[in-house]
Amino acid sequence: MDVGRLVARSMRRYRDRIALDGPEGASTFGRTGSRVMQLARGLRALGLETGDRVLDLQSNQNTYIETDLGISTAGLCRVALNYRLHPTDWVRIATDCTPKVLILDAKFWDEAEGVRAMVDHVIVINGGAGGADGAAPYERFLENQSTEPLLLNVDPDALVSLNYSSGTTGNPKGAIRTHRNRMASLHNIVT
Repeated sequence: MDVGRLVARSMRRYRDRIALDGPEGASTFGRTGSRVMQLARGLRALGLETGDRVLDLQSNQNTYIETDLGISTAGLCRVALNYRLHPTDWVRIATDCTPKVLILDAKFWDEAEGVRAMVDHVIVINGGAGGADGAAPYERFLENQSTEPLLLNVDPDALVSLNYSSGTTGNPKGAIRTHRNRMASLHNIVT
């Protein structure tokens, strides 16, 4: 079992039940799962390969869950940037992890200028700067992709995320998390 299969199963079993309820409103498992699959397919369509890093810079909102699950489903490595860190820390983290894509909320557009210059692709959530400087608006990025489950054979020991510390004893350091770790954590939550 991996994240993609878990999402696909939830899409089938709980299609009409509420999965997320945030500032943007409620979303069912069917809708959320479809958007997760669209994001995963879109990221793969960019030419990303298993283990490639994707930076994710946003606050607490429904798309945070979509990107977390979508990046994992695509077999990629998610690097969440803490929006409370200084932009120079974001650049330091990006330099360390060598990302290919940045997904960010438009409200962080200006502060993320240094990080935007370090990636091949930028995807912008919540409009604003979408389309500027070659950035793809998130909704447009999703709309051209299939909602069918993307079921890859993900190596359980492949990276699913690099979680950077707050840097209390120096610069932030990346803690490795594998797909196996993630699934064990999810299993412990639901059992």
